[in-house]
Amino acid sequence: MTWLWKTLDIALEVVHIAVIVFNLVGWVFPRTRFLHWLSVNITAFSWLVMGFFYGFGYCFLTDWHWQVKASLDNMPQESSFITYFLYKIGLQTSERTIDLFTAITFACIFLLSWVINFRRLKNFTMRILKVQ
Repeated sequence: MTWLWKTLDIALEVVHIAVIVFNLVGWVFPRTRFLHWLSVNITAFSWLVMGFFYGFGYCFLTDWHWQVKASLDNMPQESSFITYFLYKIGLQTSERTIDLFTAITFACIFLLSWVINFRRLKNFTMRILKVQ
């Protein structure tokens, strides 16, 4: 049964990295902009709304991942996946600095995604109104 937990641990790490990369660059590609908007809004909901109850910055994906790691008796000391991953690849800086950089970067990308998608919706609406 341990192999199942290890497989799930690896899968959650891959998914986590994929979500982070997509949140960082998904807005660049026109075909993925709406999906990116959904992804950053789900992330914001987790960090802020769910975070109101569980602690700001709460990530349900990290929570699930840490539960799997706890089942493997491999519970990380770090509270966030980004800090955990950066430490794992050898980038040793303070958790506070990483959290601050993460928050600022995410806020910029969140606003950018809203602006891009709002403009897209506005252009789409204008085309529909001109056709009629």
